[in-house]
Amino acid sequence: MATTQNTYTGNGSTTNYSFTFEYLKQAHVKVTLDTVATTAFTFANATTISFTTAPASGVAIRIFRDTNLDTVSSTFFAGSAIKAEDLNENFTQNLYVTQESDFDATTAVTTANAAATTANAANTKSDTAVTTANGAVTTANGAVTTANAADAKSDTAIADSASAVTTANTASTNASAAVTTANTASTNASAAVTTANTASTNISAAVTTANTASTNASAAVTTANAADAKADTAITNSAAAVTTANAADTKADTAIADSSTAVSISVSVSSTVADLVPYAPVANIAAIQASPADGDRVEVEDSTGAGASALITGLPSGFTGNSSAVLRIEYDATNTIWNFKQYLYRDPDARYIEDNAAQIVDADVNASAAIGLSKLATGALPAAITIASANIVDGTIVNADVNASAAIDLSKLATGALPTGITVASTNIVDGTIVNADVNESASIADTKLDTISTAGKVSNSATTATNANTASAIVSRDGSGNFSAGTVTASLTGDVTGNLTGNVTGNVTGNVTGNLTGNADTATSATSAGNATTADSATNATNADTVDSLHASSFVRSDADDTITGGITFEHAVTFNHTGLSIVTDGGLVFNDAQYLYFGSGAGADIKIGYTGSDLDVSMGGAHNIYIKEGSAIRHTFEDGGHYVASGNITAGGNITAGGSLTGTLGNTQVRNATASSGVGAKGTYAFCGRRNNTADRAAGTTTAGSNLRYSNANASESGTPSGSWRLMGRLAGDSGQDTTKETSLWIRYS
Repeated sequence: MATTQNTYTGNGSTTNYSFTFEYLKQAHVKVTLDTVATTAFTFANATTISFTTAPASGVAIRIFRDTNLDTVSSTFFAGSAIKAEDLNENFTQNLYVTQESDFDATTAVTTANAAATTANAANTKSDTAVTTANGAVTTANGAVTTANAADAKSDTAIADSASAVTTANTASTNASAAVTTANTASTNASAAVTTANTASTNISAAVTTANTASTNASAAVTTANAADAKADTAITNSAAAVTTANAADTKADTAIADSSTAVSISVSVSSTVADLVPYAPVANIAAIQASPADGDRVEVEDSTGAGASALITGLPSGFTGNSSAVLRIEYDATNTIWNFKQYLYRDPDARYIEDNAAQIVDADVNASAAIGLSKLATGALPAAITIASANIVDGTIVNADVNASAAIDLSKLATGALPTGITVASTNIVDGTIVNADVNESASIADTKLDTISTAGKVSNSATTATNANTASAIVSRDGSGNFSAGTVTASLTGDVTGNLTGNVTGNVTGNVTGNLTGNADTATSATSAGNATTADSATNATNADTVDSLHASSFVRSDADDTITGGITFEHAVTFNHTGLSIVTDGGLVFNDAQYLYFGSGAGADIKIGYTGSDLDVSMGGAHNIYIKEGSAIRHTFEDGGHYVASGNITAGGNITAGGSLTGTLGNTQVRNATASSGVGAKGTYAFCGRRNNTADRAAGTTTAGSNLRYSNANASESGTPSGSWRLMGRLAGDSGQDTTKETSLWIRYS
């Protein structure tokens, strides 16, 4: 049996109750509280109602379907299309009405049967009362007074029996009402059962009273006879109750029959639709068959010209036919004419007449209906409907969704780095906004992009190669005293030279010296001729001063050409060597005592000094300078001022190399293997070069094995021990049939 109702018992707090039956409209869903209809509820969703106030504890809640049976859901008219949806809805309406009638009739029968059972029980108890009364006759000879009391109580029993008849009649009436309103029938029938039970109780009381009469009415023979008559009346009334109950059963049968009739009508409608005569399609009026049989039916797909055709009669007034209208006609052989039957349009909905009373409007839809999105038509949303961010599925907006003229405000864009596909032109950059941090350290801006620096002090000497030392290809700068060192300076000296000339002039002075040499040239202030003079008063053309202070020129070290010193030289004062061609050699070499230094650069200790401390060779740099060891012009070794050593070739060490910082550059396989191999390596998390013995197969990176299967191996393929723990291969290990340890040596890491 189909489900048409659900029942619950209220608890005083629950407001939402679900139901399991289907329905056509929400208006067909009804609710009663203790059999009283109520509308104080809404729909929480399609299968749940929500009471305005929670039903009280113990209240009987009944949620049931009551489908409209006064009018059909859809009405069809001649010339209109029949939609399967509307047919199905009409059939569903018939089905629901039938299910509800069947349920109500079954309920009525069940209730009536219960009433009959109760009435039969009352009859049985009445029989018991008769038997007991007969016993009372036998023993009631002297119970006159008691019998009178029994008589009064028997009257009560009769009255109660009459009440039972009346209640049974009410049950019959309610059963009749069940045919029209099954819910009321069920409720009233239940009341009939309750009343009948009351009658049964009262009759039981009558039996009890009669028993009492039997005990006390031994002398009430006459009165007992009267009681017997009244008991007969009770039996008669009980029989009447049975008859009334049977009548209720008959009416319930009628309700079942009516339900069956409704089913038959639904079947008949289905059969009628199924028996519709098909039409043979033809393209147009000209294609209508020339020799049809009587009753032939055709469907003209293009009815253009139908109004002017002499072959067709009965067309609706004003119908001339067109390419969108389909025309249905039937042939009448007696009158040799085609009779109009129906026309319809290819868009049936445009010609469909709806039942306006059944149209759903906004008020018909519950606020909590939660209509599925699949029920909505496609297309642009109305302008009044707004969409929040939560309604948009993340990642679904694509380029085509944004209008070309959207002009999205920059405030709507997120902050962060622009995608690599977006370029920035000069016009996009606000003038004066680029700061130092915006320029990458590795920008390598070409000097063609730089303007000429015309402001003094914009380039610090530390940012150039400028030095006061005699350094090749470097810009010359003065030291703190305004001096600098240089090799050959080629220039024309014009004007006076004022001051002392300290040191030797090595090389030739070519050209004329114009002007006076003012200063302390021994005691001579002017020389016009010099041959062998200690004091020269005047010399205008001295080309060979052969002796000085009676010493021949050979006793002096020449300053204008290379010369050789055969004896020792003692420098009592600081000596500055400015000529690149200086060569001073003695038999024992150039000797400096302990703690005496040879200085290079401008002034003692200003740049570089070299000397012997008595125990170590001391090479000290007074500034930020490097020491270069060259082979020709190629630098082979560099000792940088920061303490770094740079070699352009290989370094071979017989012992250990200890570095306080990181070791950069490329190490050979031998160095790496020697650094990671030996029995001293092997703690968990460390690496070691090992060979895997007795296995010639190639092994891929990631292979794991126990340390017992490995042997420590150094660069010379010498094995030195077996590691502990478990190891993982960090590179490919090539197999070798000859088990050459060198080929089978690879890097492993201990992981446990």
